[in-house]
Amino acid sequence: MKPPSRLDVPDFRTISDEALQSLLPQADGAWSRQTKSLMQRLGAEKLNLNSNWADVRQDWHCEACQRRKPEIARVSDNGVLLCQLEWHHDHLRDHAKRRFRPLVNDDDRTPEAWALRRGIDACKDLTMRFYTTLICNDCNTAEGQAKSRSSDLIPSHFSFSPREIARFIRVQPNRMHRVDDDAVREVWSEVRKDVDERVAFLDVLTGRLAAGRQGIQGSPPHFPAGANLSSVLVRLAAEQDQDAESLYRVPGIIAERSVRQDGFGISPRPKRAAGRTPTLEALATYRASQGVETPWRRVVPEWRCEVCHRDRSEVVRLSGKGKWTGRLHRHQVFIAERDPQAMFWRTGLADDTGAFRSYRVVYICQDCRQVVTDLRTIDPSYSENALTVTDLRAVLTAVEPNRKHQIDVTAARSRAEGNFEHLAFIDDYNRHRSLSSSLTIDLVTLTGEFRMSQEEALIELAPQAWAPGFADDQLRERLDWLLLEGRRLRREDIERDADLLPMEDR
Repeated sequence: MKPPSRLDVPDFRTISDEALQSLLPQADGAWSRQTKSLMQRLGAEKLNLNSNWADVRQDWHCEACQRRKPEIARVSDNGVLLCQLEWHHDHLRDHAKRRFRPLVNDDDRTPEAWALRRGIDACKDLTMRFYTTLICNDCNTAEGQAKSRSSDLIPSHFSFSPREIARFIRVQPNRMHRVDDDAVREVWSEVRKDVDERVAFLDVLTGRLAAGRQGIQGSPPHFPAGANLSSVLVRLAAEQDQDAESLYRVPGIIAERSVRQDGFGISPRPKRAAGRTPTLEALATYRASQGVETPWRRVVPEWRCEVCHRDRSEVVRLSGKGKWTGRLHRHQVFIAERDPQAMFWRTGLADDTGAFRSYRVVYICQDCRQVVTDLRTIDPSYSENALTVTDLRAVLTAVEPNRKHQIDVTAARSRAEGNFEHLAFIDDYNRHRSLSSSLTIDLVTLTGEFRMSQEEALIELAPQAWAPGFADDQLRERLDWLLLEGRRLRREDIERDADLLPMEDR
């Protein structure tokens, strides 16, 4: 039998923007002709394009304001082209999850506890008025403004749907929306009864779950999808001495090229008296005082804070004792899992609510980090990961060189309290990472130290691939996938370590 020919995968890190455009004619990103045309037409020198924008086609339109991408993109006050889309979800669902959370004991693995978890999974969506929807940042911002300006009427657990947002925004191309407060109150008056009834229904569901009367037995059905593509590619690659895992790196590489974060800022911020600027000598002295392993030595010379976008000369400021201070801090930015097959092997459900595939490390300034520190001073129960980069940007109300930020503490607490699902995804990622890595190490140990054959070792490890929702005949395929994940995660650790080497060692 003639062996299959090699599959030549181009190097997506280095091919030209034009070549990438020809391979992905409807995809979008910093490299696309449409984005470059928008920058030229709108007179922008910098670009802030997020992953949500890059994930959808160039002809995508917003469900709320009905604008297409060329009408949504706009230039911020500091000359940055903003290409931002956001996932808008119903906070009633979050409210339900918060109510249900005390009912769950994570350490309880009895059939009754599993039935309760399945019941909660089914019930948490029953109060939801609309499905999570991708909308433009202007619509998402307008929805928040609408609730804030009518907070005397509208409860914090309520969200306007995209269709309702459309009723109170006044839309123009390439500009922020204006919010009609009278229209906001009119829409709220129409939906208030329905919201009250759903909250009352939540009380009924909570009571039934607490009494053990709303559980669901068994696991959701799964539909076999044929051979596991990961396993097939690994075996074919071994036969051809080819790297199958390179195929799985392609989406991540394209995403890295697509996203751009040259700057942030939407609305003008109030000006304050400028802080004292360090001299070049003072800046050099401060840098020299930092150890070789500190972020000051790790970041590139042109570094800017991932959140406030200030450079190193702008993030340092004088302390109360008259000394320069300006520590930089590591911050993890988690990346969503987009592969339905990977979601299936993680959870048993290809359409689960979400999971994290990976993370990247960025450095933020001490003033941006201070937002989280201040929150934890107010309430120590807040997590170190309580606020994302997007959250931190959203709560800054004044950013100036060599000055401490002014922040909206109420907004920061609200966002932190709404991020419990984000934190649950981080915990799930860490569990997945631990299992995959342990299995990869165990396979090496069994085949090396204990001299087992590959097949014997896989039979030995298969029981560890068990998880609720999977049948026994799926364990081998899930094990193959977990081992592939372990190698991927290890490779990412090595790449991150290389990226984080001190500049002097590169």
